[in-house]
Amino acid sequence: MTECKPEQLEFHALGRRAVVGKFDGGMISSDGGGLLLAEVEAKTRIIARLARQFIDHRDPEAIEHTVKDLVGQRVFALALGYEDLNDHDRLRFDPLLALMVGKEDPTGQDRLCERDKGKALASSSTLNRLELTPPDADACYVASPTPLAVAGSVA
Repeated sequence: MTECKPEQLEFHALGRRAVVGKFDGGMISSDGGGLLLAEVEAKTRIIARLARQFIDHRDPEAIEHTVKDLVGQRVFALALGYEDLNDHDRLRFDPLLALMVGKEDPTGQDRLCERDKGKALASSSTLNRLELTPPDADACYVASPTPLAVAGSVA
């Protein structure tokens, strides 16, 4: 016989917000296992270390998504089976992925630009610039309005 346990799972807090897994309905996601991946990141800091390999040439005044946020968004989405960049045009609305990335506002209601409100995460075009900026790009690189580059050589 199946035994149902009404208890909740507790995860690392996001700022002042408690993060819990309950089994009583509400906002439901099929990607709940991603919270376990976020726990692994909190313990190992793998994504944070990977993000430090990028050189960020963007204007600090214009940044809403840190390199760590962008790398985390892409890595977590890949781990959840979303391999295409165009998946992020829908995933940027996903509060669970935003929570995994560590966004303080997982619903995106506090975004600076009105057109971005309700979208906590980066667009596919922003992630595309992360992936395609050449490693030898410098601060004067003009092919992209927000250049990022991976430190070292790319094989």
